[in-house]
Amino acid sequence: MTLDIKKKIPVNGIMQRLHIVSNDTSLPVLLFLHGGPGVVNRHSIMTDHKDLLDSFTIATWDQRGTGGSYAGVDVKTLTIDQLVEDARVVVEYLC
Repeated sequence: MTLDIKKKIPVNGIMQRLHIVSNDTSLPVLLFLHGGPGVVNRHSIMTDHKDLLDSFTIATWDQRGTGGSYAGVDVKTLTIDQLVEDARVVVEYLC
């Protein structure tokens, strides 16, 4: 089954962007964590590393304060603890 979804999901009080691509949804999910607030390099995964789709369903995530998850972020929430908690919520969603 082919899948290509771009959507925002609620993550700890703000909407955060996911892009999920798969050639076979029975494959395990590989979550790409980019460089963090202010850096979005998810495009390189979707363009330069498409061979990963032979082995994985790929999920790229614009973390809090970045790219499609930039709007509505209070800079006081850009802490390691908050980013880890956000990652937990995103992983739970993907599962």
